[in-house]
Amino acid sequence: MGARLRIEQIEISRNPDREWLELRNRGDRPFIARDCSIVVEPPQGRPRHTRIGDPFVLEPGRTLRLVSGKGDADAPVGRHYLFSREALFSGVGDVVRLMHRQREVCSTTVQPRSKRQWIKHRPKVSVQLSGDRKPGGQIDADISVETKRAVWVNSVSAELRGSYFARVGAGRSSHSKRYEFLRLHADVCGASELPEGLTQQRVQFCVPDEAPPSINASGLQVTYTLQIHIDIPWWPDRYALFDVPIEFPLDHASRDPVVLVSDEKGPYGKGPYAELSLARTEISTGSSLAGAIALYNVENVRYRQVALALQRRHRVVMGHRDSDYFQRIDYTLSLPTEPIEGDAIPFSLTLPSRLAPTYRAASMHDTQWFLDWSLIVRVETAWWRDLRFDIPLKVVCGDEQRPPEQLAAPSIGSKRLAELWASVAERQRLQLQDGHLELETDHGTLTVQRQRDDEDHLLLTAELRLAQPLGLGLDVQEAHGLRRFGGHDLGVPSFDRRHLVRGHDAEQILYLLAPLISDWPERYRLNASDEALRLSIPGGGYQRGPLEALCQRARTWLERIPEQRRSVPFPKALRDRAGWWHQLEGRLGSGKLDRGAVCVSGRQGGREVSLAVSWSESGKPRGLRLTVQGQPLEDYQLSFEGGSLGRLSRLPGAARERIARLLAGLCGPARLLIDSRGVHLYHPDEPELEAAGHARGEGSCERALDRCAALGELLPFLEGQSGPYR
Repeated sequence: MGARLRIEQIEISRNPDREWLELRNRGDRPFIARDCSIVVEPPQGRPRHTRIGDPFVLEPGRTLRLVSGKGDADAPVGRHYLFSREALFSGVGDVVRLMHRQREVCSTTVQPRSKRQWIKHRPKVSVQLSGDRKPGGQIDADISVETKRAVWVNSVSAELRGSYFARVGAGRSSHSKRYEFLRLHADVCGASELPEGLTQQRVQFCVPDEAPPSINASGLQVTYTLQIHIDIPWWPDRYALFDVPIEFPLDHASRDPVVLVSDEKGPYGKGPYAELSLARTEISTGSSLAGAIALYNVENVRYRQVALALQRRHRVVMGHRDSDYFQRIDYTLSLPTEPIEGDAIPFSLTLPSRLAPTYRAASMHDTQWFLDWSLIVRVETAWWRDLRFDIPLKVVCGDEQRPPEQLAAPSIGSKRLAELWASVAERQRLQLQDGHLELETDHGTLTVQRQRDDEDHLLLTAELRLAQPLGLGLDVQEAHGLRRFGGHDLGVPSFDRRHLVRGHDAEQILYLLAPLISDWPERYRLNASDEALRLSIPGGGYQRGPLEALCQRARTWLERIPEQRRSVPFPKALRDRAGWWHQLEGRLGSGKLDRGAVCVSGRQGGREVSLAVSWSESGKPRGLRLTVQGQPLEDYQLSFEGGSLGRLSRLPGAARERIARLLAGLCGPARLLIDSRGVHLYHPDEPELEAAGHARGEGSCERALDRCAALGELLPFLEGQSGPYR
């Protein structure tokens, strides 16, 4: 028939009117009873036959109770089937047979049973977890069922459930929510008999990747439970609950060190200032965080102590409402009695191994939560404001089997500053000498150093000194007060707002300063003249970024200035006279034209000569300056700006005659200067500044050269190289 029946037990009460027996189908197919009977054979006497009139169906693994007696009112609660109104059993020793169509299906003998044997037993359950208890991992659950005696069960199942409880707000305005986000079911076994003793089974659960780890914090609890259900027929079922902690995923901390300062301007005045360094900002649980702190202005500030705290903040967001919950781990760093200026004071913090790492959960049922960590360092002072550092940390779950990696904190204070400047000098191809950076070239020098301004604020400056002046009449100053008005607008808003620029020609100034002021940062300041430029930013070069950016900007401009000077355009007022100056450059030996200053230098008659434009204070050309280099005697050095030639009486007679002829050929007043470098002639000869198309334009170059030759002939009389006393 495909079904194996078994008579589980025969229970006889003291009252013979109530009797029953249990049938269990242990096969794999239903048992259909259509023509069945029960035969009871007592030890003495004739067998008794009772026919079961109504058919019944017994499913596999199920139990049916057959009741006999005068009534079933007092029969136990459960599934039963009344087949007889009379008592069948005579007592212990009766053989009971179940017949189906005259064939025996199963049989048993009535045995004496104690009251304890009549009561079914609920097994004890224990669970041992193994495997990867992390999101995306597989959990192996070894289920142990211990029974005192054999017991039949309908099924044994296991169910892994995940739920969270979140709360936002406080008091009457608080709002909470409990939600089950995970339910995984597994069948351990079907209908079977659990033997006496210990029975072990294993089930596996795959935790989803997006499942959050277990958390137990204020306002947030994420829990996982494993429920074991043993279905016992005709008896209370066994339920067992076990907590399943889901761990945070493993991660490796990066090695990015960090150096922080309390003020980017550096230590200024007499106030407190500190530097802080950490070996890393990502740290694994159970490891140590190394750091160091350096204090400045120790002569003026009394530092009490340094308080450190690891602070965890978990935020719960529920719809449009959120709440922050904080937890702190406090540490205290003892300071030396007399701290040394800029000396690094090391410290080390050890994180607990069971610390909840940084985590951001995915949104589930309109609820989301975050776990963030930060290191708070507070430097306490006596009479000044306390310094505070708030550094975000990323705490990752470390591997307990792997020893934590110990890293040293980067250098700070005087040692860090020296290492930083040496590194920047190497990268920017500069020389580090006596605490400042230098670069020497044929066309100028660069010096980067720390200086203090009038208000005792520390500045980082880059000074550029040129070997040859620009000749632009350049004057750049910080714009404040009345200095905000006037000057040239160079078309760089961030630069023009903070600076007042004066000079001969705005186009020339913009062309030469463009590599320096392009993408001008708001914090930069520039003071410039024809001979030197000074870049400055607040701070003392304590950070790599500002120091390296300043060095690179200044060095790039210094390297490009020769090319810029060769290609700078002529001033707008003299642009139509460019051909005259190029002609003059070709007439002089080894002639060289400076387009910015509008000056030609070369050799004539064996002497160094130069011709340049003389500018007025308003930036307009007002004449020419002719210079012939020599070494006049000290007694002959003077300045002559017109008037009676009697003022030149101390000069030799031949020199006075040549000066008189030279000045007679000039248009307008002139100035003659004799100094230790040679003879200089300033004259506003307007025809020489006219347009190139003027009829006299060709002759002006010859006249300028003739005047230079006349000055060259004058020099031997001033140097004592001619005359009767030679």
